[in-house]
Amino acid sequence: MFFNRFRYRLLFGAALLTGSLLLPAGRGRAQEQLHLSHATFSRTDTLEVRALIRKGIVLLSRNTDSAIACFEAAETLSRNTGFDDGIGYALAFLGAAVTDKGDFSKGLALYREAMPYCRRARFIGNALPSLYINMGGSFFQVGNYERAYEYYYQALKYLQQYMPSNDNIAAVYNNLATVQEELGQHRQALDYALKAEAFARKKNAAVLVGSALVNKGTAYDKLLLSDSAMLAFREALQLSRKEGVVDIQQACLTSIGDLLLKAGRNREAVAHYREAMQLSTTTSPIHAFITPGYSLGLALFRLGEYREAEQILLAALARAEETRLTGNMKDGRATLAALYEATGRYREALEQHRLYDQLKDSQTNTEKVRAINEVEARYQTIQKDKALLEKEWTIAEQKRKLEHKNMLIGTVVGGTLILLAVVIGVWRSRRRIAMRDRRIEQLKAMMTGEEKERVRLSRELHDGIGGMLTGIKMNLKTWQKLHEHEVTGNGLGDVMEMLQDMGREIHKTAHNLMPDILLKHHLREALQLYCEQLDTGGRPAIDLQLYGDLDSLDKSLELPVYRMIQELLQNILKHAQATLVAIQVRREGNVLSILVEDNGSGFRPQDKKGGLGLMNIEARVQALNGYFSIEPAAKGTTAFIELDLDKIN
Repeated sequence: MFFNRFRYRLLFGAALLTGSLLLPAGRGRAQEQLHLSHATFSRTDTLEVRALIRKGIVLLSRNTDSAIACFEAAETLSRNTGFDDGIGYALAFLGAAVTDKGDFSKGLALYREAMPYCRRARFIGNALPSLYINMGGSFFQVGNYERAYEYYYQALKYLQQYMPSNDNIAAVYNNLATVQEELGQHRQALDYALKAEAFARKKNAAVLVGSALVNKGTAYDKLLLSDSAMLAFREALQLSRKEGVVDIQQACLTSIGDLLLKAGRNREAVAHYREAMQLSTTTSPIHAFITPGYSLGLALFRLGEYREAEQILLAALARAEETRLTGNMKDGRATLAALYEATGRYREALEQHRLYDQLKDSQTNTEKVRAINEVEARYQTIQKDKALLEKEWTIAEQKRKLEHKNMLIGTVVGGTLILLAVVIGVWRSRRRIAMRDRRIEQLKAMMTGEEKERVRLSRELHDGIGGMLTGIKMNLKTWQKLHEHEVTGNGLGDVMEMLQDMGREIHKTAHNLMPDILLKHHLREALQLYCEQLDTGGRPAIDLQLYGDLDSLDKSLELPVYRMIQELLQNILKHAQATLVAIQVRREGNVLSILVEDNGSGFRPQDKKGGLGLMNIEARVQALNGYFSIEPAAKGTTAFIELDLDKIN
């Protein structure tokens, strides 16, 4: 199965905006030493540099060599005219282009050279985030997803702080979604895709909305919500057709075809793949020919149309070799090998298996090279930091000598001001903490009172009403024995059966109000028993997955966690008409996360405010200093709770 996620390694048109200063003076961060050029550039020069870079960005996905020529020309013009911003900006994109050619080490060197220029840029406001995004893209390309995430996140923080309305925030969210997908963090990928979609819709950036929908569809599919994935891809397809964005159309058509292929609807899948390949050949080869070619070859193979399948697969593999876009080539080789085996061409099948194994070995070697490059990068960083520290020490020593003369005069005034600021700061901080603590204590008191009331009701149901029902049953049994010859029909038997059912329901309700199992066992066993009690072979089926060390949780935390999951499940049972509920409780270090998903009818967003059960959950999470979200999907509902155990008082 081949999924087409959209990742922005390069900032688009907005990346060429100017006028934003990158770093305000006095931020206190160590700076590289750089000899800035003697500026002789004119407005005409800067416009020409930007035009060359803009042209290179357009060419990058189609003709890397032509893109490199544009970036090198922009760098040369910038150096000749002293346009330092242009030097850094051109180097940032030149590094990306060189990486596309397969020379990661050279690309990394170009990025290092670009960094001081981009950090001091005065006229190209997007120089530094563009560099971060391109570096993230290069690390992503060599499979170092952790470093890719790091640079994408730096770009996001910078844009949020200095350019909070910049469209490219949505692009970075999309990039972070693709990284999380590669790391297998599908829930986090969905969160970033949803953020990208929301931001892009707010900015009315249709292209970024379409890209976010593609990423959202991919995450939904990985989370086994195929209907939601299909809706996202179809919406992205409709939007990209309206906007005339061909590469997104091709990605959507291929992704829809993959879902159809997965469902066994091979003939419908073929139609979508053909449409994707017929739209255009001038877009990126990965969307125009290679990825849909692999998928089309697989669909035709399943339909028994071996001749055409072979032609399509060979052409796609050749194009991948030509463009060095070899990410999914293993899949194409595997399909071709299966095709040759099915047609009795065993020698050719063996050759494809050999090429497949070579690709696997190549990926292993790439991982080794990546590790070596990472060590080298860290070494260079350490050396650079060492030199910077030595220079900073020299500067600090000089400042110390100069400041010593004014120290006596400034001590009294400065000390007084500092003391006053500290007193005010402490007072404000204590006030905020006190207000927060009062709110938390109120919530905890409410929860404690609620639990006491549950215990009281549980005892009254079990000991009071339950005992009365038991007495009634015993009296009826005695009466039945004394008058067994006088009783006719099933009336008394029906009454006895109803009383028995009522007793079971009251016992179950009493248990739910006060789960004795938590007094005897840990949260893990309590949840397992509760889900087994609900999952009796009817609807819905409940899939409970527990990860990490849950047995060492504090007893005071187990009950609210149990209650929150219980409340979510009761909501699903009452309202969702779901056939499947998936529950994940995961502890990673000191972070406890709860994910509850169902494939039911969902709910309206306005219902979130009126539900008492959801209000109870929100109050519990707030009392525990946690995070809670519940969102409707096209089919079903997803609820997510995250608790930082270090922040729980």
